[in-house]
Amino acid sequence: MSLNTNSRIKWSAEDITSAIALRSISPKAYRYLRNIKKMPLPCATTLNNWGATFSIPPGILTDVLHIMKEKEQNLCTEDKLTVLTFDELYISKKKTKGVWTKGVWTKGVWT
Repeated sequence: MSLNTNSRIKWSAEDITSAIALRSISPKAYRYLRNIKKMPLPCATTLNNWGATFSIPPGILTDVLHIMKEKEQNLCTEDKLTVLTFDELYISKKKTKGVWTKGVWTKGVWT
């Protein structure tokens, strides 16, 4: 498969989140599939830009809990035993400066 480098691709949220998941599990596999196998994947800049604008409100994410409840119906007991803990989230090695306004992260400045 050959990619036309002159055309722009409009990536769906599912494409981007899948690429972020792949890259977070194995950056080497992400680079191999994108650069060597020429699999159409969003570039790292697209992933970083999307992550920089993604906002998660503080508090309990009830939508996520509903999704987890639906998914658990098909899991065995051992797979259901999961502990979720979150301390800090790093999208990049760079730190960002921004402001929380009404539960939304405003545009940050990368340092």
